[in-house]
Amino acid sequence: MIRVIAGKHGGARLSVPGSGTRPTAERVREAVFSTLTSAGLTDSVRVADLCAGSGALGLEAYSRGARRVDLVDSRRAASRACQDNARRLGAGEAVRVHTMEALTFLRSGARAGSYDIIFLDPPYAQTERIVVGALEQIAAGEIVEPDGLVVIEHACGIELSLPAPFTAWRTRRYGDSAIIYAELGAGAPTGADD
Repeated sequence: MIRVIAGKHGGARLSVPGSGTRPTAERVREAVFSTLTSAGLTDSVRVADLCAGSGALGLEAYSRGARRVDLVDSRRAASRACQDNARRLGAGEAVRVHTMEALTFLRSGARAGSYDIIFLDPPYAQTERIVVGALEQIAAGEIVEPDGLVVIEHACGIELSLPAPFTAWRTRRYGDSAIIYAELGAGAPTGADD
């Protein structure tokens, strides 16, 4: 079990699907949301959590004020965990769960509009394929807002190049994990401090 860190559901426990899931560590989630808060990207935002696993990132965003969250994972066990966790938080229609691959979701009609934040935390063995494919679709399809971010988690040992027009607004390392805050074009998100 992991827990929601802060917000209206702070302390709530979340179930994790069995093998094959690597939930984002609590200290990494706290650091990510501290960065997003300083950039003004937590209240009333629209969020997609791709390769969601337990849905911890998306549900943390919901707890902190996101108005809509789409949790996406291709594995049925992960989708069931996401549904159970959303139900546990009483999320109702604010959180939707989609059982499909991230790239399929980005191309599909299941996606409703664009997002302020997209979390992208693929299995490490598929990082480059999924990240590059997702960023190319996001850039082509107006899937992220102009001042929005794609937050990518990957293993520190993986060298990752962002396809144009994405640039890294900020990067951070936490133990074995690296976080890239990717933005379209130049210019930091509104409220950013560096």
